[in-house]
Amino acid sequence: MIARFSRPLRLLGFAAALVSFASCTVWKKPSVAFEGISLHGLSQDGASLEVRLRVENPNSYRLVVKHLSYRLAVAGTAVGGGETDSDVAVEAKSGSDVALPVSLDWRELKGKGLDFLLSGGVDYAIEGEITFSTPIGTFQRPYGHSGRINPFERQGGSRNRPSGSAR
Repeated sequence: MIARFSRPLRLLGFAAALVSFASCTVWKKPSVAFEGISLHGLSQDGASLEVRLRVENPNSYRLVVKHLSYRLAVAGTAVGGGETDSDVAVEAKSGSDVALPVSLDWRELKGKGLDFLLSGGVDYAIEGEITFSTPIGTFQRPYGHSGRINPFERQGGSRNRPSGSAR
């Protein structure tokens, strides 16, 4: 008689464990906020920038930022994009900063590169996707921000936090 009930009880136990596991591993979208942009260098060929993003993990498990892509527009003109691999861990219920290196080529900017240097700044927009690795799979999350960068404010890798809007 005990053997007759053992299979249904095992199935019931397995179903309860599965429901419990599924409720613990639900994917909640992490928030991605623009933290700032730093000008790292200027040359006759272009500029090197670093975009800093803040990733907040609302999940009860660790996320790893594995890949970032970006598209960049300067003064309303698309000037390119790129991607980079990453390996930044974002612990459960915590946040981490993620750096995205960006290169500008004056030739792609055409006359806007000179405006950038002479007018004291230029409007920009950056958008892309971040790929996260989790215990339950891989997910992508879009991000975006627009603002203005001034090459003569706080140079040398310091934080240049322009006014603008985030998505």
